[in-house]
Amino acid sequence: MVQEDSGFLFICNDPSHASVLISSIRSDERFSDIILTSDFRSNVVELCLHSLDGQKDSITHASIIRLGAAVATGKRRILSSNFIVFDSPVKFTALNEKLSIEFVEKVVRLSSGGVKRLESEVWKALLEAIIGLQPALAASFNELKNLRKNLNSSIKDSGAQILAQEKDSIGLALDIFGLDREEIIFTWSPVSAEDGNKVAPYLKGLHNANILEDSMNSRDARFFSDWQEIGSRMICSTEFTKNGQILTVSNFNRYTVEQNIGVDLIYQQSGQF
Repeated sequence: MVQEDSGFLFICNDPSHASVLISSIRSDERFSDIILTSDFRSNVVELCLHSLDGQKDSITHASIIRLGAAVATGKRRILSSNFIVFDSPVKFTALNEKLSIEFVEKVVRLSSGGVKRLESEVWKALLEAIIGLQPALAASFNELKNLRKNLNSSIKDSGAQILAQEKDSIGLALDIFGLDREEIIFTWSPVSAEDGNKVAPYLKGLHNANILEDSMNSRDARFFSDWQEIGSRMICSTEFTKNGQILTVSNFNRYTVEQNIGVDLIYQQSGQF
């Protein structure tokens, strides 16, 4: 069961890696990273504070996070999304003055270069200190807390087993089409259904569905049953031959052709080879 009064602290003290994570937040409003296994739990959405200044000097963001697949012994992938971006980073030194503990010594040092769950009392005191220093963040933190609560409730009430079955079906389809299952599926994050009571179907939570469609169309344009590819004679088109026949497959995804007639691929038999 999720601890509603607790959360994690994520510290990246590598400036170049922190820059990559921030770029991902700006462009995709999320990032994934690999961490040492800690006390995360699967199928649970958690709150997290982030120090992404690359200097282990301040808290710069807050988000919800969830656990992904194992990538190596003792290492797991996490996905962070729904970010609060602090207009002004909250300095650790300022938090030291607000908290009753030595924040840098007792918390930051232990979390350096990784992710750590904070004890309930420390977590609550830390949020109070941050909001005390920047009152404008209060509403954003309340929204993030409500989002976590609603998503965790939705996943539980709608049945994690159903989501797992949908995930397996989509993963199998990706395998059949030769796509990277982990790369695509890990972009998923829970999305509330329109009625607000249940989590939406798994497919709606995939945030790069457009990339998925592009990849599938690109692959389909380069394969046609057991026909042999003989070359690409024009942009976005591939020619195949079988038994003296020539077939041209053209990929018009995102072009005017798709907008006008609603098709991605056009197959044209052009006579004898």
